[in-house]
Amino acid sequence: LQLSSTDKGLLGSSFFIGIIASSHMSGFLADTLGRKYVLVRGLSLNVLLYILGTFAPNFWSFFIIKVISGALTCPTSIATIPLLGEFVPTKRRAQALLISTSLSTIGLLYSALIGWLTLQGTWSLDLWIVTFKPWRLFFLLCAVPSLLCSILFCLVPESPKFLLTRGNREDTLKVLQRVHSINTGRVLDSYPVKSVIMDANEVPPPPLAEGKGVLPVLKHICDQTLPL
Repeated sequence: LQLSSTDKGLLGSSFFIGIIASSHMSGFLADTLGRKYVLVRGLSLNVLLYILGTFAPNFWSFFIIKVISGALTCPTSIATIPLLGEFVPTKRRAQALLISTSLSTIGLLYSALIGWLTLQGTWSLDLWIVTFKPWRLFFLLCAVPSLLCSILFCLVPESPKFLLTRGNREDTLKVLQRVHSINTGRVLDSYPVKSVIMDANEVPPPPLAEGKGVLPVLKHICDQTLPL
């Protein structure tokens, strides 16, 4: 792409620009649309962006793609924590979350390894709109973790707590039965709990889930941000 030092600096910050831009909305989306919903779609769209970025013809198209990629990464990262925490017993929750956040270093190691294996090459391949060089192969291979995670999260059920806050008691019970069956090896009907209800002190659903429009959504985000 014939990048100057300024261009390289902008590209280095583009991912974080996207993260900052979507940070306020990310938690709200996970709370209203669902943890699994946000994870699967965010990761899948990120894979698509990596593919598009691989064939970006110029600096600005690559910059915009990386900004959008950062904006999609933020909600997926945020949704992971509650999804895990709401499946793990209280006494094991802190330990599980610590392990989960520590595993993020694997992504950095993968990126470093792929970079070491690919970026030393000097080959090039002329395609229709771009010249395919080692850095494009590196960027394409960076999509592999997102692709694998999007597939694996399709196998994970939605958070039972989220389903219960949406009033889906039957679906909540089905998820709990499935978890119990996997943990114990017993049939689904062996789960001793037959009904579930919300605690009286639970936080009500955010405005978007209640269909009240955009302004209540913005007010809700502001109310959550001001105490910070």
